[in-house]
Amino acid sequence: MATGTTARHAADMGFHVTVTEDACAASRPGLHHAAIDNIALIGRAVPVDMVVAEWQAA
Repeated sequence: MATGTTARHAADMGFHVTVTEDACAASRPGLHHAAIDNIALIGRAVPVDMVVAEWQAA
């Protein structure tokens, strides 16, 4: 829940949001998947490996 709230606030402030979906969790898998789906509506929800690869290529 906190990650989603923070992501929405960042997006509202004009930031480009990327959340690493496999580096956060919720109390139940279904809640995690729902939160990631919601985050994907306002930014990117991607695996850590993708973020690392993008940083290495930059």
